[in-house]
Amino acid sequence: LVNLNTRWETIQLSGRGSQPELTQHEDWTQDSTWQTAFFDLGALVRAKYPEGELKVEQLLLAEAGSPNGLDYALDNVAVFGPQPARELAASWTAYDASGIAGGGAALQAGLGGGEPPAADGAGDGWRGAAAEAGVHLLRVRVRDGAGQAGGEARRVVVTP
Repeated sequence: LVNLNTRWETIQLSGRGSQPELTQHEDWTQDSTWQTAFFDLGALVRAKYPEGELKVEQLLLAEAGSPNGLDYALDNVAVFGPQPARELAASWTAYDASGIAGGGAALQAGLGGGEPPAADGAGDGWRGAAAEAGVHLLRVRVRDGAGQAGGEARRVVVTP
């Protein structure tokens, strides 16, 4: 989902959406393996709205059910293209009764490895900034109310 000039648009992965679509991705192979999809958001938006100012308010991932009995997961999603600023934020939400006991995030230059961030910070999010322009890796990890650390979420960010 992308909130564009206060209007919601989708890049539909499967099923039938109720929101206006920028495009629909139909090249999935149903074989229970990880798959990759790339979308040039700027080109998709300009194809539908060729003129005028475009302001992306929000960009988020959503899974709204599986009407055909299929399931899928979205992970390691990369958003490419210059971000409007070097300031970044990450937030986490609990989807079950155990809640979130802590979380942490780290921003590093380049796409190299390193240790996952500690998941012991207080609050429901993280804010930081890239020191310089370029490609960065934002890594986020949380710990649930039962004390179990979750998997690490990674996002590629390009800053101007």
